[in-house]
Amino acid sequence: MASTEKKLSLLVVDDHKMVADAIANNFVSSNLYEKVAVAYNGNAAKTKMMEYQYDIVFMDYSMPGIKGDDAARNILTLFPDTKIIGLSMFTEPHIANAMMSAGCVSYLLKETPVGILNEAIAKVWAGEKFIDANLTAKLFSEEARVENLFWEKVKGLNDDEKNILIKCALSKTNEKIGIEINKGTRTVDGIIVKLEHLFNAKGKTGLAFVAVQAALVKVSDIVFGRTK
Repeated sequence: MASTEKKLSLLVVDDHKMVADAIANNFVSSNLYEKVAVAYNGNAAKTKMMEYQYDIVFMDYSMPGIKGDDAARNILTLFPDTKIIGLSMFTEPHIANAMMSAGCVSYLLKETPVGILNEAIAKVWAGEKFIDANLTAKLFSEEARVENLFWEKVKGLNDDEKNILIKCALSKTNEKIGIEINKGTRTVDGIIVKLEHLFNAKGKTGLAFVAVQAALVKVSDIVFGRTK
């Protein structure tokens, strides 16, 4: 960072004190920044921002009390010009998406070298988003793993379970489903509960979308809001 450029202020937010302090100390040692501070949870981060409006915030995701995405929203509501970078240990796509949806301009892993963190700071302060190629590869790898896991679950379904998924998409009552597949209503109830747990789906609407994802029905086949 050239001497004629503004020296930025940084806030590192992480509930693990040793981690937060180590990251902050790396920034302090670089002599690139005007001020570097730490906060050990989302609420403390908001308090710190009220005391001093930091230019860049590094925000952890998993913290007690308030998660990083909500903490980021709170800060951006009060200080919309602040640039928030998600900094976490998680490579799950849904967590990265949650942080980016909350307004973060980048999402990086805690293992990221300080040189890359400095590069990210420069990019986001210039109004760009910063995506680390190594993290992108890990995110796609995790996304593929989740997708493969879904299809393994689908492959393991028996005919009754597949038929029930289809009939849930058609909003059949459990009694009607039982008659059509020649099973008792209690048996149908039990299979539906099993499917909800297996696919982490909520009710017949959730199972209907599982049926679509599994290519058992088309979206246009789904019947909402009434039973047959």
